[in-house]
Amino acid sequence: MASKAIRLTLGIWFVFGGISLPTANGWEREETLDYDEKVHLSWTPDVRAGVIEFEYAVRTLGWVGLGFSSSGGMRDSDVVTAWVRGGKVFFTDRHVGSEYEVPKVDKVNNYKLVSAVENGSTTIIRFKRAIDTCDIDEDYYITGDTIHVIYAYGDSDPAGDDPPYHGPVNRGSKSLYLLDPPLGEIPADPSIKKWLVTSNMTIPKVDTTYWCSIHKTPEVNVTHHIIGYEPYLDPRSEDYVHHLILYACSIPKELEAKFDSWARQDGVLCYGPDHPREWMRCRLALIGWAVGGEGETYPKNVGYVLPAGGKFFMMEMHYNNPEKVTGIYDNSGITVFYTAALRPLEMASLEIGASVGPTQIIPARQKVFVNVGHCSSKCTATAFPSGGIHIFSGLLHSHLIGRKLRVRLFRNGKELPWLLNDDNYDFNFQQARVLREPVTLLRYLAFHLFPECYYNSSNRKSVTVGGFGTQEEMCLAFFQYYPAQKIASCLSLPNYEKLFALLRISNVWLDSKDGYEYMVSNNGKNQTLVDYLDQLDWSHFDIEGLQRLLRYDPHKELCSNNDGDLILTKQYRYKERETLDTRDSPQFIPVRMVSKEIRFTLSLWLFIGGISLPSVNAWEREAILDPEGKVHLAWTPDLDAKVIEFEYTVQTLGWIGLGFSPTGGMRDSDVITAWVKDGQIFFADRHVPVDHELPRVDDVPNYNLISAVETGTATVIRFTREFDTCDLDQDYFITGDTVRVIFAYGDADPEGEDPYYHGSNRGTKSIYLLDPPLGEIPDDPSIKEWIVTTKIVLPAMDTTYWCKIHKAPVLDTTHHVIGYKPHVKPGNERYVHHLQFFGCNVAKEQEAMFDSWAEQEGVVCDGPDHPLEWRKCRSLLGDAYPENVGYVLPASGTYFMMEMHYDNPELVSGVQEDSGIKIYYTDVLRPLEMATVQVGAQVEPTQITPARQSLFYNIGHCSPSCTQATLPTEGIHVFAGILHSHWIECDFDSSDRDSVTIGGFKTTDEMCLAFLQYYPAQNIASCLSVPDYDAIKNLFGITDLWFNPETYEYMVSENQTIIDYLNEFDWSGIDLESYQHLLRYDPHWTSCMNNDGELIVGIFHLVDLLGPDLEHRTKRNYTLSLLLQICCALRFYGCGSFQDFLQSFQDPHPVSETTT
Repeated sequence: MASKAIRLTLGIWFVFGGISLPTANGWEREETLDYDEKVHLSWTPDVRAGVIEFEYAVRTLGWVGLGFSSSGGMRDSDVVTAWVRGGKVFFTDRHVGSEYEVPKVDKVNNYKLVSAVENGSTTIIRFKRAIDTCDIDEDYYITGDTIHVIYAYGDSDPAGDDPPYHGPVNRGSKSLYLLDPPLGEIPADPSIKKWLVTSNMTIPKVDTTYWCSIHKTPEVNVTHHIIGYEPYLDPRSEDYVHHLILYACSIPKELEAKFDSWARQDGVLCYGPDHPREWMRCRLALIGWAVGGEGETYPKNVGYVLPAGGKFFMMEMHYNNPEKVTGIYDNSGITVFYTAALRPLEMASLEIGASVGPTQIIPARQKVFVNVGHCSSKCTATAFPSGGIHIFSGLLHSHLIGRKLRVRLFRNGKELPWLLNDDNYDFNFQQARVLREPVTLLRYLAFHLFPECYYNSSNRKSVTVGGFGTQEEMCLAFFQYYPAQKIASCLSLPNYEKLFALLRISNVWLDSKDGYEYMVSNNGKNQTLVDYLDQLDWSHFDIEGLQRLLRYDPHKELCSNNDGDLILTKQYRYKERETLDTRDSPQFIPVRMVSKEIRFTLSLWLFIGGISLPSVNAWEREAILDPEGKVHLAWTPDLDAKVIEFEYTVQTLGWIGLGFSPTGGMRDSDVITAWVKDGQIFFADRHVPVDHELPRVDDVPNYNLISAVETGTATVIRFTREFDTCDLDQDYFITGDTVRVIFAYGDADPEGEDPYYHGSNRGTKSIYLLDPPLGEIPDDPSIKEWIVTTKIVLPAMDTTYWCKIHKAPVLDTTHHVIGYKPHVKPGNERYVHHLQFFGCNVAKEQEAMFDSWAEQEGVVCDGPDHPLEWRKCRSLLGDAYPENVGYVLPASGTYFMMEMHYDNPELVSGVQEDSGIKIYYTDVLRPLEMATVQVGAQVEPTQITPARQSLFYNIGHCSPSCTQATLPTEGIHVFAGILHSHWIECDFDSSDRDSVTIGGFKTTDEMCLAFLQYYPAQNIASCLSVPDYDAIKNLFGITDLWFNPETYEYMVSENQTIIDYLNEFDWSGIDLESYQHLLRYDPHWTSCMNNDGELIVGIFHLVDLLGPDLEHRTKRNYTLSLLLQICCALRFYGCGSFQDFLQSFQDPHPVSETTT
């Protein structure tokens, strides 16, 4: 795009023929933005790629505008405008610096137009943009927070280059979560029933009303599952409905008659004098709706139990009537969807946050004031099951002055990625949010949930307190999770004795009769708590001390079950709850950097005492970068904030350097250097544009130093940086790809401002910087070890694949494998290329044979001595397991085949080898059973990569015919994977090779595979594909091809390998672009195999079945393969006509009519 309006004619289309890759016509999210349903927005975010694509449709043939705003107004907004006139498109990226001005065209266009069209009544534009365009002055940074999407349009096209004023009607705003996954929809299924729950009452003439009523579900004959809900708002009263909560009641048999009676009544004022005490048993907040919400559909594998005979719920309605209007009747409520088709998992809800009450005090005229809640590990360790809970959605809730809400998460004192966060909270848009991946919280890992709410009271003259009224405040979060547990809420409140003593309050109570006001008694006079606090002299009050008491001082905890009873022991009762007190350790104050080295003396420290927030001393990831163990890197990435923090430690008192490189070398790398000299720190952000030169100091520093210190033997620096600093010329963009981390150091400090040459003190290590940790084996006496090794003398051969059968320990009960660690014999690291551990599916009558093989040393894989029965060993045992999954180890023992790949290019003889793995297993079974599936391109010589190609693709397919035949209805959940290259696409670079590369087992050959770990385990081992290898053989004139297991070479004749043949081939006659198209886009044949090594679906299955009857070799020049015979027959059956068949089949396949 140019910097002014673009004029272009739509005339370019892309058509892909024959590609087996599915098309993507749908959108992940859709919203109607206006009440008249004229304005429609569809979009799909690609969070990993950092790109979002939109389709914007407006029922007008005039100009259209769409924008993003932090407030919902035009000021500081980022907008695009578009119209189609005379077959040309006018499309511009604009911004609005101040109110009431025409949006200005940006200096740099960061929106990419895909298409624009008028269809008779509607203008439709489709465009892309980066989530972060790096244009902070003129573009809006799209985050996971609430975003105010603004729109406008005109009834006709502009006469000039700028759109005219839209008028008072053709405009609006809607709050959305643009990066969240969809909420889901209730399926169109006749088995799904509806239950409408409504309030049926006249709203009282008071500011705030909480109305509670008991409701009984339909009496069903069998257990059902609730699968979602939609709000129902009475059009007469929707402006008065603030929120509603549907609480599940846990009641004993003897109270059912009472609840039946209450279910026939209209209800009472919540928590008032008529509120029955028994209703306190309704504590599980199953459904929560607030202003702006649209309901929720639960994931397809979970549901909330609706028992046979029915169940009682309490609905709490909050009405807001500040003008105290009379006679407003309301029957708003909620539509609950339920079904008899039960889901595999039962769900529940958990409320966390600050206990609603007068201890949430926010002084007036405060731009930032924070209230917090705690759900400590004491509660989670008591209430959660050993397998943990899995959170799949959540809702953040505060009132009018809430600005930023988040739920921070800690595990064993280490902060993890936040559960939920909204830095642009909108009181009028309180929608449940679906997590892209469920978050697992295990009981024994000491999880601590920490809700945190930021308020802005700068426009209020009066103190704000926590309470039920809309003008009062809350700090809560509601999470949906599975499996259901007997916990309803986990709340906390600060030390109220200390707080009320500070404010000289001796007595406080709730008056529910007239607006839910908190009252105090002052000098014998009753007054509201707010009136009392407003009379205090706040000009001399220590507001900072009040903030510290509320935010950092120890809290007291309320952890309640579904009956409304406290879960924890006596000290947690109302008068004597145990104090949470985990104190933070000292931390350095962050230091701002300048454009060159910084020199300063470390003298400022920040110490926070008494905080119940766990200290953040641990790191999410750690790695030793050098073989000697002198260089250590620790880091924690924040994927939401897109910031990464590092701690870099080197055993030296000289200078140190750390960098990120695309190749592992210095060229084009992004580095920092640091040293501490005479109490001063020298720290610089640098880059290396060419090889063999001193790193240059960047024009703009984008690394933020936190601390630097010498410990006596080591130099330690701690710093942060953004993933994308927007400095493309001098910084490295950190992504989820492999990052080559480079390091260097000196033995002494430099004399000047630049480090001297490092000599041998340097190196590199490849790391996934943004991946979560692989996890550690817990220190648990119930966990056992099984060491598996292969003892052989390596053959003096370039490549060896060695296979051996191993039998697992025979156990009394079923166990779960929970992880492994590799064991490579010291000195043999250069020979061991990889190993794979396959689970064997062995029939009872074959156990004796496998017992015998387990006593032997093994054989060359796929060689003449490789038993056919070993092909039943197909299920790969994966590597890093979450705490809730395990691989089944049956009581009677089971068999595994370990495949070792050795690389010995120098043909060294006599190497003694006994490398292997150490497997960890336990009788403490996990909730879910896992397995591994291999996907990609079947290892075949048809993966031919020509020499001297800077970019060449090979791909594999796992088609729907395989996934539909093998995966359960509720699907599988992939949690880890390994990409292996010496549904998957591999980009190869053969520009430095003079020889052709083929697919094969040798290290110099290539593969294109992925190994995915998932749960629940299914009977599928691999899903691979190959291109049309007959077409490839014909293209290169290959008539015969076989595999030699002794040399791991593919042969075309007794004396010639396929590589030698292809290197002698005349490539000048090959259209490489067409050949690439054949491999990448033409249809593939799929091989879908179960754990017994049997084909599940696909044409290969027919080859296996019909092969014995069809197999024969002709003496003619062309050999018709089994696959081609079957394809030939199937095509004939499909065409139904011999002549049609000849025309459609003979063009791509040189088969004579006689043979056909």
